[in-house]
Amino acid sequence: MKEGLNALLQTRYPKTKYKYYSMAVVEGYDRPCFFTQIRPIDASPVNYNTRHHQVVFYITILQKQVDEEEMLRMIQEVQDLFGLNVKIEKKSLNVTDFDWQYAGTDRNVPEISIGLEWLEKIVHEVNEPLVERVITEKEMEE
Repeated sequence: MKEGLNALLQTRYPKTKYKYYSMAVVEGYDRPCFFTQIRPIDASPVNYNTRHHQVVFYITILQKQVDEEEMLRMIQEVQDLFGLNVKIEKKSLNVTDFDWQYAGTDRNVPEISIGLEWLEKIVHEVNEPLVERVITEKEMEE
């Protein structure tokens, strides 16, 4: 899923101009770049056949040089890119929340958080043999 979300970002911010890193990278990165991370919030069953998933996708943007106007434009572009629904592989993810704040020691690094949720079919394996024939009898009461 993270690969699909990053691919969506790359439609607007190509890898030829921007680098993409996981949160595990702490040094040796090139700017401008994006750090992305997925944090699970919930994966609970709704019923016997369906599971509800909820995650937050974090995007941290590091510019080559701090430019507030460009930063605000990029945040808006990311919000427009994700919209209300995102299709990743065969899943349709609802965008339930879009928020951002400044991080970093100088509070000039935007960190975007995007809430995503979807329903997933729970596959049950049937190991019992199938019933091939059923005989029923019905008696009438007098």
